[in-house]
Amino acid sequence: MLLFFVASEISLNAIETKREKEQETFTAKRADKFVVAFLVQNPIHDFSNTEIVTVVTQPNGQVLQSSDWDAGTFETKKQGVKNFTRKVKFDYTKGEQRKIIFTLENEKFQKGTYTLQLWHQGILIGQAVKKLI
Repeated sequence: MLLFFVASEISLNAIETKREKEQETFTAKRADKFVVAFLVQNPIHDFSNTEIVTVVTQPNGQVLQSSDWDAGTFETKKQGVKNFTRKVKFDYTKGEQRKIIFTLENEKFQKGTYTLQLWHQGILIGQAVKKLI
């Protein structure tokens, strides 16, 4: 029985805003925010008021967190308590392909590799990486 979501088309894109236009960047000093996007699907269950927990790990190994995003900690099934970046809550109807998109604004981005993890009910369901130079 599939008690959690399957995630696909996971992306973590750094965005630069210049003259009210947004474009993807690969340069840390130009990045103004991340745009996180992914699809979730479960062919067996409906979920009422469920959540996906996102963890963005910075190049220095620290989890990107802000009180603006209600960041905190959560319990995983195998790795114990972890810090998280943001939770996304929603209702889900069995079988639908649900697209989730949100932004994470940050004052300063570090050079290096960022890792995005997606968790549902304490289980890692997807991951993506983004390198900024």
